[in-house]
Amino acid sequence: TNVISTISSRDPVAVRKAFQDAADKAGLPQEAQATEVQVAAAPSLILRPSTTATSSDVSGVTGSASNSGAASDNIPIVLIIAIAAGGCMLLGVVGTAVACCLVRRKRPIPPNKEEGIDSSGVVVVMPEGASGIVPLRTETSRMRGWDVEAVEDGSDTLGILGSLLHVPDPRHLGVGKDVRERSKYKKLTLCGAWRIRAPTREKRYRLEVDEIKSQIKLLQHLSVDVPSVPTLLDSQAGRLGVDASVNEKILLHGTKPELLLSILQTGLNERYTSAGLFGLGLYLAEDPSKTDQYCTADSVGSSALKEVHDLLYEEAGIEHPGRAKDGKQVFYQLVCRVLLGYPTITKDGEGSIHDPARSIFATADKRECAAIPGSKPPMPHHSLIAEKGPASEGYVIVRHREFVQFHSQRVLPEYLIAYTRDP
Repeated sequence: TNVISTISSRDPVAVRKAFQDAADKAGLPQEAQATEVQVAAAPSLILRPSTTATSSDVSGVTGSASNSGAASDNIPIVLIIAIAAGGCMLLGVVGTAVACCLVRRKRPIPPNKEEGIDSSGVVVVMPEGASGIVPLRTETSRMRGWDVEAVEDGSDTLGILGSLLHVPDPRHLGVGKDVRERSKYKKLTLCGAWRIRAPTREKRYRLEVDEIKSQIKLLQHLSVDVPSVPTLLDSQAGRLGVDASVNEKILLHGTKPELLLSILQTGLNERYTSAGLFGLGLYLAEDPSKTDQYCTADSVGSSALKEVHDLLYEEAGIEHPGRAKDGKQVFYQLVCRVLLGYPTITKDGEGSIHDPARSIFATADKRECAAIPGSKPPMPHHSLIAEKGPASEGYVIVRHREFVQFHSQRVLPEYLIAYTRDP
């Protein structure tokens, strides 16, 4: 067995790229490379093509592969072995044959059948159906159900998150009726980022992915064409890894520092929406100049924000950017995975852009989308997109598209980013 490549990184983007490169070298067909790569904290990966795994290079690793019987020696399988400080923590398997591997930790771990960990400290990871969700690290984070981890300086992920703040037209910054704090500035600059880990919410989100996949398959069986939805952030979304089959997107949501702990604890909640031009749902955008409108500055000396500052900065050993010599104000946005599925599209907030006589809402209170034409039994559109355009043609928004999701379990805040407004 030949080792194709090795990588040691905490950065999921770098790990995913190494995985794809190794799969290419192993000669795997493109469809066999589609398994999502889940990355544990501080992984070191050894990627090897093999029909059986050996433990000659990695202590405590055993593995096997089969294809409902004996695996052919000509079928390459790539084993992705993640080794953390406590031992082998996570691995993924990709190949044209079904494979499973056992990874034994050097230190005992608590029993957790749901995460594929048995009482002997063996992690079982399957190519399909495994949760791939990284367990929380500390007793405190396990008790509250979530944690944040600072994204490494210089990592590919940090570069991608910074690029999400690129403003297509700086003239739109600080402009609009929804602007909370007005000032003049020309760009948004990333100054910090944290990966949000919330295993229970991640599981609910993945269940929604499966549900929408099954509904889309039914629609296709009924000869209903499901449109693809391009966004301004598709390039970054591709590098972060999204599922195009359900129109999964990376979108932004602006917020206030006072709300961060509540959002980290419970996630985003559409029930708090009391008014909205396009219904009572969660509003997201592809243009950071739009989501920036809803952000307010972080006050460094505020006692009310001490817990937030301790969590994001003190515990991670990071200096708050507002404490630097220039003392810039800091703002926050959430980088979210969003399931758009089969969206309904409108330009006026009332009728479909494709059939103005057909309402986009199922109910008068505008909390659910109307049914997808041709769906049997009827199923609601999975999301709503408000298109932009000239007012003379009936569009009610002219600068920024808006994306509305009426089911919070279809929105997964994955990163929290901090940024400054600069001249």
